[in-house]
Amino acid sequence: MLIGEYLIEKEIATQEQITQALDQQRKDRPTFGQLAMEAGYISRGDSVKVLNMQAASQKKFGEIAVELGLLNETQVNHVLELQRGATRPLGEILVSRGVITKQQLTAALLHLSR
Repeated sequence: MLIGEYLIEKEIATQEQITQALDQQRKDRPTFGQLAMEAGYISRGDSVKVLNMQAASQKKFGEIAVELGLLNETQVNHVLELQRGATRPLGEILVSRGVITKQQLTAALLHLSR
């Protein structure tokens, strides 16, 4: 069970509060292209090229970059790791928004780790 599901089930947070926090989490997360540029794997021009191609397809940035020979699979995996590491945890967002307390977050995480 995920923390958002748990908090809703226990009526600690509403579906709307969780959805808003998830939206903020996605908005705040650095983009794949941004992280790939910061890692020195691609240039700004390469990123724009991939984004233009991505607008006309359902493919992910990394897939297109590999197809174009701009990135290899190891680099894609590294950027994905960077992105995961740069994503603020949902519980932290909920605490900062005043939806839950630090104690409620700790209790929820403890329960979910069992």
